[in-house]
Amino acid sequence: TYPVGTATKFYLSGSALTTSASGLAVGTQSFLTPPAGIPTSLDPLDVVGSALPVPETDLPGTAATWTTAPMTKNLDVVGSPRLRIQVSSPTAAATQALGATGQLVLFAKVLDVDATGKATVINDLVAPVRVPDVKKPFTITLPGIVHRFAPGHQLRLVIAGGSTNYRGGLTPNAVSITTGSTGQLLTLPVVK
Repeated sequence: TYPVGTATKFYLSGSALTTSASGLAVGTQSFLTPPAGIPTSLDPLDVVGSALPVPETDLPGTAATWTTAPMTKNLDVVGSPRLRIQVSSPTAAATQALGATGQLVLFAKVLDVDATGKATVINDLVAPVRVPDVKKPFTITLPGIVHRFAPGHQLRLVIAGGSTNYRGGLTPNAVSITTGSTGQLLTLPVVK
């Protein structure tokens, strides 16, 4: 039956993801979105998929990341991750009333980082989102996955300003994300 997994919360804490809601670290990560929606990441093109081995990389200053500690046991995710987040972007706050052309566009993705540090976007799935209102928290439902994070691997959440496969926003924006509250979290459907 649906949903398959049990909702497991990972809180954004500084630059980490943690399952504990106590002692969350306050931290701010800032990045830029590019003009004219140009790409800022080097992920595989959808048209060729994983046929060409392209490492997952976001250009410096174009993404914010949060990573768990290495897994001590298997973490099996079955379903659609959901991200609850609040961003700050003064330019987007001033232009979002213009509609789609003035709204902030971001890209959320979940990565598996192996023991050697190689990060891979799970099934090359990225969630493009046009932020409805940068003055309020919002929720992103990421594409559904079936994935096992093995012991020694880490789970990484990335919010990027651009994507190889999707056009970003037209206006460049400075974006900041501040953590340290239980309102900033990634919820994963985990099978026990």
